[in-house]
Amino acid sequence: MSDERLAVLNKVLKERDLRQLNYLGDSSKGETEILDISSIHDYNSKFFTDIVFTVRFPNGSEGAYAIRFNASGSVSDGSVIVPVVADQDKFILVRQYRPACGRWMLEAPRGFSTPDDYFQPNANWILPQKGNICVKDIGALKALRELTEEVGEITITGIKWLGEIAQDSSTHSVFPNFYLVTCLPDAGPQKLDPSESIKVELLSSLEVRTKIRQHAISDSHSLVALFLSFVELGI
Repeated sequence: MSDERLAVLNKVLKERDLRQLNYLGDSSKGETEILDISSIHDYNSKFFTDIVFTVRFPNGSEGAYAIRFNASGSVSDGSVIVPVVADQDKFILVRQYRPACGRWMLEAPRGFSTPDDYFQPNANWILPQKGNICVKDIGALKALRELTEEVGEITITGIKWLGEIAQDSSTHSVFPNFYLVTCLPDAGPQKLDPSESIKVELLSSLEVRTKIRQHAISDSHSLVALFLSFVELGI
């Protein structure tokens, strides 16, 4: 029965181009069990959809539980990229104003796709074997697109998938992919969305650590991305 229910709910999610559920939970095992969809809220937004599910809690009572999905989540929940200049211990970060935070933020480049996205890799990019790329979707290509938009055209010498991380395990069905990108120290003009104003900063690993201690880098995406990159690089 639960498999049939899962198939029915996932059909609705698939029709809306949202990430599908892999499990509904089992209240008899102490889990919050998803029973049905109560309501769907798009808010005329191209970025996310909120779905309120009818659920059964471990104590047997029923109630509502809201989960947020990224638009086009069935394709990719977006990418967070840590670009490193090859052999120079220089991390490329971007500074931009975030209205939700009310201040300028120093971040790793990131973004996610919309259904009308089209992306063609630059001929200068040197991609490694598929074993280093998340091949289950086009997350790597989206990562490179975001990178050249925010940083500028650069020559990429390698891209390493660092993992798929839950953005907020309590309320979001969102799992962005994280990448470490090595590149040469050349950069062309940025290709920003007209609504964006982004400044590029190059920092050493020591400067990055200092910024983190000073809370000058404070968003969760960037902190996770930098941690994973430091582990991968052994620094």
